[in-house]
Amino acid sequence: MCRRCRPPPRTRRPAERGRLHPVKQQDLLVRTWLTTELWRTTTLVLVGGGTDRPTPAEQRMRDTLSALPAGQVTAARRLAMLPAMPNKEVRRLERALADGGDGVPTWYVCPSAKEEFGIAVLEAMEAGLPAAGPLRGGVAHYLRDGVNGILLDTSSASGLARGLHRLASLPEDRRADLARAARETVTTRYSVTDMAEALAAEYRATPRGSADA
Repeated sequence: MCRRCRPPPRTRRPAERGRLHPVKQQDLLVRTWLTTELWRTTTLVLVGGGTDRPTPAEQRMRDTLSALPAGQVTAARRLAMLPAMPNKEVRRLERALADGGDGVPTWYVCPSAKEEFGIAVLEAMEAGLPAAGPLRGGVAHYLRDGVNGILLDTSSASGLARGLHRLASLPEDRRADLARAARETVTTRYSVTDMAEALAAEYRATPRGSADA
């Protein structure tokens, strides 16, 4: 193909954070927030859903989320649904929410049925947000319930409801303690340098030729 006939190169955009998916259970979180009437005392902010070319699963989830607060005008006003954003913008939002300058306590809640590792949870912890994540999966390897965060039973609406009420009932000094412990966990165990050194150590410990075995 001649140069003149080639289409212009596609501009690469920063990777977006916050995809909507049934396994992420954003609908369960909104539904539970509504049925427990936590909307009366809290505001829920969701980040997720590609705006350009949503997958069928994302579109179905978006339609479900939009319909859930129908008829509940006050609750709908306290639910903010933001589109997926570049990681840098998500991190900026998390740090702003964790700042606490406005006196509004904030939690990061991951309602997934299961997370293999949960890098988004770690990033929220590093930003200074106290985090709550699912019992099942990899989050429990670094988030210890009542020590540096809260583990949630996300297998049912009733389990998630108990967890959300627990978050809402914690006094501010306890919430702040969990946030500090969460950030310390990330900075001492999961820094880029530490992770790179651990990965390098694994490579060095791998016998030569084992990849061909």
